[in-house]
Parts: sequence; structure tokens; C-alpha cells
Amino acid sequence: GTILINSETPLDLRDEDLKKLAELKTRLFYFPATQIAIDVGGTELSSNIALLGGLLGATSLVSFEALKAAVIDRFGGMKKFVASGTTAALDDVMKSKFAKKELLIEKNMEVAEAASKLIEEYSL
Repeated sequence: GTILINSETPLDLRDEDLKKLAELKTRLFYFPATQIAIDVGGTELSSNIALLGGLLGATSLVSFEALKAAVIDRFGGMKKFVASGTTAALDDVMKSKFAKKELLIEKNMEVAEAASKLIEEYSL
């Protein structure tokens, strides 16, 4: 598996933990997702997008184009996104941070790209 840790520095893991992770063929990554979100996106609310960018940088599971399409669909698409009350409220706050939906999408993609470049693998 793959583990992403939102931290500026690697965790101080015990030898037994490192051994177990190595046995499980786990890849462990760390990067300051929240700080990237604040510095690049202007809000900690983009931390989840930074984590997605980090995941893309670590694994290349999907392309940036696919991520951008998903972000556009979520925040700029014409379709109604069905969400819980909490998620809908968070979306409203996120949208209020940016003057235009296009800026929200652009900043979130900048966050994802920056995160994908700053992620570092922890050497097991």
C-alpha cells in the first residue's frame, strides 16, 4: 500500500514499525499538504486537493487531466453535486474564497501540481 503523511518532516518511526512497513512493501510519503494549500491556494481548505496532488505524484494513479476534469465537474460543472449538508457548506465556503469559479479551479490545480512535486518518499 501507499501512505501519505501531511507533515513537513518524516515521522520518527520505531525500528519495529519500519521493519513491518518494509515487510508489507508499503511506500510511505510525507509532504506539508496543508502548508502547500495555504501558500499556493490561499486557504487550508485546499488541503484535500494537495493530498490528491501528492497521491498523483507518488503513484500516477490518474492523470492531472482527470483530476482537473473532476475539480471542474465538482466546482464549475453544470450538474448538481449531491452532498451532505456538511460537504455542501464546505463547498460554499470554498467558493466564497474565490471571486470566480475559474479562479477556484485554477488555484486548486496549482495546489495539486505543487504537491505532486514536493512529495518525498520515506526511506524504509
